Amino acid sequence: MVRQQQDFIPSEIWTREAAERAAERMRVTYESGPFQALISQMDEQYVHGIEPPAPPPPELHGPLEASRVTLRRADEADVPAIAQLIASAHLPPLFIEEFIEGFVVADHDADMIGCGGVEVYEDTCFLRSIVVHPKAQGLGLGRRMSDLLIEAASACGVRDVYLFTQDAWPFWLKLRFTDIPVEAWRKPAQQTWQYRFVAPRLDVLRGVHSMWRAIDG
Repeated sequence: MVRQQQDFIPSEIWTREAAERAAERMRVTYESGPFQALISQMDEQYVHGIEPPAPPPPELHGPLEASRVTLRRADEADVPAIAQLIASAHLPPLFIEEFIEGFVVADHDADMIGCGGVEVYEDTCFLRSIVVHPKAQGLGLGRRMSDLLIEAASACGVRDVYLFTQDAWPFWLKLRFTDIPVEAWRKPAQQTWQYRFVAPRLDVLRGVHSMWRAIDG
């Protein structure tokens, strides 16, 4: 993979202390009354087969050129645009700010055309929200962001990478992920909010794949 000079340095993405602080902020919010009310509302929608309409992806300005795409670490100012991009892909735009240190974004000039994040839990991680703007698909950005995030996790001492997916299952197979039962997830990775939400609801969330791969070396 050819890496552009503007890409972030993977070893800078997480420190153990920052990862622990992010996980604690997530836990506090997840267990709060307002968030549990949101989960109850989502459960009601799943029971009745209601899927809220997704917002449109961010508007792009001008034609895309692969040579003008750069990757960088996200910051708090990117949260609204990341949330819109994630939501446009029918993914939950939740807990972005808490884990913003683990996000990378792909820019085409002033337009955000891709994003993805990694949450670190001890020596495991959860790969999340890998989204590429529909007009930017085919440029290899999904793989490029995933490789960088996995490399960043490896630099933090991570050995096992987990994720959930539906439509992107063939893509993750190409990146050497394999299906595993949710019961096989190591305990540290079970801390992520996605596991806490998805694992008890697999009978309702049809088509969700639970996936894992080891980090080489």
